[in-house]
Amino acid sequence: MAHSALTLADRRFRRAPALPKTGRRVGWTVADQGLSSATNFALGVLIARSVSPLVFGAFSLCYVTYRLALGLSRGLVAQPLTIRYSAEDADIAMRGARTSVGAAAGAGLVFSVVITLVALPVSGPLQSGLWALAAVLPALLVQDAVRFCFLTLKSPHRATLNDGIWGVTQLVAMAGLIGAGRADTVSLLLAWGASGGIAAGFGLFQLGILPDARLARAWFTHHRDLSFHLALEFLLISGGLQVTFYALGLVTDLREVASLRAAQVLIGPVNVLFSAAAVSLIAEGVRLSAISTSRLRQGTLVTSSVMGLVGAVWGTVLVLLPEGVGRALLADNWPAANALLPLLAIAAIGRGVTAGFAGGLRALGEVRDILSIRVVIAPVSVLAGVGGAVLFGASGAAAAFALTTVLSAALYGRGFLRGAEEQERQRGRRAAPP
Repeated sequence: MAHSALTLADRRFRRAPALPKTGRRVGWTVADQGLSSATNFALGVLIARSVSPLVFGAFSLCYVTYRLALGLSRGLVAQPLTIRYSAEDADIAMRGARTSVGAAAGAGLVFSVVITLVALPVSGPLQSGLWALAAVLPALLVQDAVRFCFLTLKSPHRATLNDGIWGVTQLVAMAGLIGAGRADTVSLLLAWGASGGIAAGFGLFQLGILPDARLARAWFTHHRDLSFHLALEFLLISGGLQVTFYALGLVTDLREVASLRAAQVLIGPVNVLFSAAAVSLIAEGVRLSAISTSRLRQGTLVTSSVMGLVGAVWGTVLVLLPEGVGRALLADNWPAANALLPLLAIAAIGRGVTAGFAGGLRALGEVRDILSIRVVIAPVSVLAGVGGAVLFGASGAAAAFALTTVLSAALYGRGFLRGAEEQERQRGRRAAPP
């Protein structure tokens, strides 16, 4: 039964007309991430203005934990899929997509067990929230894996539809809880996860496959040279961000976490846009690199410059946001969040530039260079983040974010330009007559 469904899926994607131009695929990818950004922004604002700072702080730490698991899953599964299969024909890419979804399901089950155990010594709303997250995490990781399958299969319009379904269902569920006065940490997380599960189920229907966690071993065995480097890369830099949040919660209280997270909610739309551009640049960059390194270099430089400019514009808008608008968005979380916005605006510029260059490096396949950059950035991120949180609370953590992203932008830019130059030299040597 499952085999026939897989066969039908292969045929459907093989027959599906390819999107005619790179620009159209990129446009759908950006539209998908724009939809995701708008949904996350609306969701963050809805929760921040409707619950107490204590509840929002607990929800925020659970969300940070989800982002940690999501980043690891993308490094282990989703990014190797786009790097290894984006330039393959439909049959090979579809086989990779099937295996990757099973690997994401397997990773989600392992992460859920870890989160459940880690939550044992914790107490209060944070403990129950982590257990709720553990219950829904596999479905959320499968949903994200499905999205990357569509990008790899050159069908980003299907990813947009899937994210649209998740966006609508989660906003309806959250609004219903808040309207009924039942917006505690556990209920919010379960509603959010259940809506993600609905989107995951629809995505599997779109692909015509079923997740099989038994495929995880085959995936990690075949792609271990790439996946574990990418997962370690994520931990080395983004892990510092998570540690900063955890340190902030331990040495201060959940209200400080709430203020930093509330400011991040306002910055969030451009950060999601940056992630979208980086993801798109991997898939399209692999194809461009197969044609010409100079075209990849040009596209990466343009992408990095545009995203840095977008970060600057959005940050300026937020810094100049009127008091009344800020309070309408974040209610009691606004005053503390407002004080952090200038530092997070700088961080947004750095992250935009970094995302473009990082996507270009991944398209070149230079995962070892990426890892070496992360090794340099990681201690700075952890020491500055934890030190800032301990000494100055949320403002110190925000300053650490700004410092780390500016350093990342400089190192990734240098690494990409050197990698592109080296690839051009290698192509020149291969093309030279003997």
